[in-house]
Amino acid sequence: MCNNQQRTAIFLLCMILAASVASETAFASSHYTFEHAEEMRVSGRIEWRDYGPDAFN
Repeated sequence: MCNNQQRTAIFLLCMILAASVASETAFASSHYTFEHAEEMRVSGRIEWRDYGPDAFN
């Protein structure tokens, strides 16, 4: 069977791979969301209201 050092190495490898996949998914969805929102804003399909900075103060 595996000793503790091998188990630790396998666990760390799995954690690194999981973090890598999760971060790529987060960046991909954020990028898509921004592009899609910008496309919808300029397309005229949705009536967007442009608020100035004073609206958020």
